[in-house]
Amino acid sequence: IFTALFYNQSLGLNLFIFETLILTALLVRNDICLKSKNTVTVFLGTFLTAAFVVLNYSWPAILVNFLSFYMLIGILIYPETRSLINAFRLSNFNIFRSQIRFLKELHR
Repeated sequence: IFTALFYNQSLGLNLFIFETLILTALLVRNDICLKSKNTVTVFLGTFLTAAFVVLNYSWPAILVNFLSFYMLIGILIYPETRSLINAFRLSNFNIFRSQIRFLKELHR
């Protein structure tokens, strides 16, 4: 869907719309619980940095948004994490582990 909607378009508003849809879907499906301070921080950070990409449209804004969304993935994997650095590490671990598991399942 992302490719069909945003092919050959600039990143600013499209990124904001896409991430707003993703974050809303996470809230509606109860996949994210906003009880932890880290979860709320990263959730709001992802939303705010997406808004700043629209307002500023610079590579640092895009990079910070990517890192915030990346940490949100780590929080979703293990919501009980106490450190944002651990959330970032979990994201790294899962990115590589999921590719290996996908290839194993594809081979099987």
